[in-house]
Amino acid sequence: MTAPFPAGVADPVRRVAFTRLAGDELVAVDLRNGEVLWRRVGVGRPIGAVAAGLVTMSRSDGGADVFFLDAQTGATHRRIESVPLPNWVAAELDSTDAFTATTFAKGDDVEIVWKARRLYREGIARQNQAGNTAEVTGCFAIASGNTAAVESSATSKPGEVRPEPHFDVSMQATLGNHQFALETVPAGPGELSVILKARDQDSGSTLWEREIKRQQESRPPPRRM
Repeated sequence: MTAPFPAGVADPVRRVAFTRLAGDELVAVDLRNGEVLWRRVGVGRPIGAVAAGLVTMSRSDGGADVFFLDAQTGATHRRIESVPLPNWVAAELDSTDAFTATTFAKGDDVEIVWKARRLYREGIARQNQAGNTAEVTGCFAIASGNTAAVESSATSKPGEVRPEPHFDVSMQATLGNHQFALETVPAGPGELSVILKARDQDSGSTLWEREIKRQQESRPPPRRM
């Protein structure tokens, strides 16, 4: 039920996409017309859509929290706090180029497969970082409100096929014969407009175009001399 989408994931069955914008804002969009269905702040990154709803992960003091949200309204159905993750992995949770995750249903359970990699941080060369591992993959299961211990790897059992999480920061995605793109354009003095566009893949014609957020333009901090 999960498909890639710009800055998030899509649920082709429910025809809803979920994209995370600036300010830790999660926005649900109707794929048929671009209408914003709901907004939430503070529930983290969308990582997958299952029968129980949208699954998100948010950084917390204990590692990460996992939310199950109603796909149509954004209401919280369940929250599993302090999912155990290595400290350095939890620190990268908001970095799309360093952490990624996906979900799949296993009976009534939901398993989350995650992948993390260390990147160059704070002037410390990657090869000089203590305990460095270029890339680590893990998996944990959620069932009946309980979280199983994090497995050391996401190895599958015989005959079992697990989805592979990928590092993807693309602002474009294709679902069926529709192409979607997320763009940020100037909207006025100090303002930016976040636009979501849908095009027909065959004809290239625009199906719809929606502004899904208006935000203040952020300026990088001054460089230290």
